[in-house]
Amino acid sequence: MELRHLRYFVALAEELNFTRAAQKLCTVQPSLSQQIKDLEEEVGVQLIDRSARKIALTAEGYGFLKYALESIKYAELAVAHARQIANQGQQQLFIGVLHVAEMTIIPQIIQQVRAQFPQVDLKIRSLSCSEQVQALKNSELDLIFSRVCIDDPVYTSTMLFEEKLLFVAHQNYIANRKIQDLRQIQNDDFIVCDQLFSPFFYQRIEEFTQKENLKLHYKYQVTNALQHINLINMGLGWSFIPEYARQLLNSNVQSIELKQDLPTLPLYASYRTDAENPVLQFTAKIIQKSVQQHVSK
Repeated sequence: MELRHLRYFVALAEELNFTRAAQKLCTVQPSLSQQIKDLEEEVGVQLIDRSARKIALTAEGYGFLKYALESIKYAELAVAHARQIANQGQQQLFIGVLHVAEMTIIPQIIQQVRAQFPQVDLKIRSLSCSEQVQALKNSELDLIFSRVCIDDPVYTSTMLFEEKLLFVAHQNYIANRKIQDLRQIQNDDFIVCDQLFSPFFYQRIEEFTQKENLKLHYKYQVTNALQHINLINMGLGWSFIPEYARQLLNSNVQSIELKQDLPTLPLYASYRTDAENPVLQFTAKIIQKSVQQHVSK
């Protein structure tokens, strides 16, 4: 039995809804369902009652939940404590990032941290949101920059900003058409991020299209940001992108103003609330100060 199975079960027990639990875990519903089935097979009893319209825990599930919570808690404490001992006397920081953080937040953090800790060892990993959250909970990372707000007092999650989404296409693909409403082009080719690679981004687009009663034709589904940018630059379809990515597009790609209001994407900085790492504590102060300055403007 893996801790991952326990975390999935706890999330489902808290939400009692597969869709919301999957969103909380930064995964997709089929994956969550399979993990729960695997767990039930290993335990040998049914933990989730799926017979009613609304799912519920079985009596066995309630009994299992108490010890699942304790197991996760002590596993995280054990890893965190071991890492704290290993890191005593060392100036290092393990950071997980998305591309937006690499381009907007990380440069200023590196500059200020190195000025305060000249010998610091910074290890920066580019990971998806779900990978970052899992690595933080496993104490493999000290600080993450993701789209996820971790609703747990063990962690501090600070929203840095809400990022606009842009609707873009290569001018050759637009072909002199005046587009103001997505209904004009919903049968055209669209380039979107893959649901598994970027579930939060994908979810925001899906919520938007459902609200607007749109059925877009997803011709290309990409699994990383560079693929996304390259296909747009090649003129292979319409696409939504976060505002930071505009600078990566070539000059022939145009941003189109729509009558529909596009959703936004948040960026959060998250870390353990009780962390004793002095480099992390200093970095957290930088983050809080940056947010305060942004709010005061």
